[in-house]
Amino acid sequence: MKKIKQLLSLAKKFWWVILILVIAGLVAWSWWSGKQKTKAELELVNPQARDLVQTVDFSGRVDAKERVGLHFGVTGKLVYLGAESGDTVKKWQTIASLDQRSLQKQLDKTLSFYETQRWTYEEQEDGREYRWLDESEQRTADQDQQALDRSVMDVELQYLAFEGYSLTAPFAGILVQAPHNVTGVQVNPTDVWELINPETLYFRVWVDETEIEEVKVGQQGLIKLDAYPDREYRGEVAKISYQTVDTAEGAVFMVEIKFLDEVNIEEVRAGLNGEVQLLKDDRQGVLSIPVDALLSKNGDVYVEVWNQGQREEKIVELGLETQDYVEIVSGLSPQDQVILP
Repeated sequence: MKKIKQLLSLAKKFWWVILILVIAGLVAWSWWSGKQKTKAELELVNPQARDLVQTVDFSGRVDAKERVGLHFGVTGKLVYLGAESGDTVKKWQTIASLDQRSLQKQLDKTLSFYETQRWTYEEQEDGREYRWLDESEQRTADQDQQALDRSVMDVELQYLAFEGYSLTAPFAGILVQAPHNVTGVQVNPTDVWELINPETLYFRVWVDETEIEEVKVGQQGLIKLDAYPDREYRGEVAKISYQTVDTAEGAVFMVEIKFLDEVNIEEVRAGLNGEVQLLKDDRQGVLSIPVDALLSKNGDVYVEVWNQGQREEKIVELGLETQDYVEIVSGLSPQDQVILP
């Protein structure tokens, strides 16, 4: 009891010391709990070793190298259809023909004139045979020969005209467009039958002149078609045009990308839109952090790290950068806790 009274007496005498200690303890506890709360609210990441792949993306569409539009050079009546839209055709197969009756009559007329011209020439030659011709007679003989030659050329031209009345396939492929599916209709030179060879499908992209330096022949990548978003086709740059084409968006280059994987021609068709991701660079097992962690100030790139309860800025040297991550060449270690803004 006596000791308790002594302690109470000391407390009354040094109450201000006790008050200071209590306040200091409360401040210390508040500061510590505040730091723990601040750290808990921050999103911290450690630099990790990752495989980084940098790509450059372009939009494009499927096309065919062997693609042609066939049309008649004259107006006429359609009398024969050898294939319809969607049909597979063989090389040199007749696709369509026009009425050739008037052409045949014209040929018969030309042949008749040729025969008359030839008989006339032969009769004249019989009279000039085995004797010397003077200058006037030789000139007449030359004119007769030229007249016969012209009649021969007329016959040849008439035969060639038959080719303009038929459409034949210059290669094996699929008839993707046919303006008519019945005979007996009038056909104009503007009516086009379109033929493609599905074995020559490729992916065509237009690359802006400011990005063409990022594309090289032999560069590989992945092709994704809008029609099949879950599939990927390996591709390789096969050709880059040497001349730009002016468009509403500016000057662009045509880039041809061949399919390295076998494609199903029943699914991958000309005209399908998609995107290609061309491999630009890749690094294996490099220290990296999310791109979102990067900050810049006074021309320097830095990150904020959490160090002993304090934010600390560290200048970093960057390497390969992808859409999500960036390589850290120097400035950080795997033990650093990087703050994501």
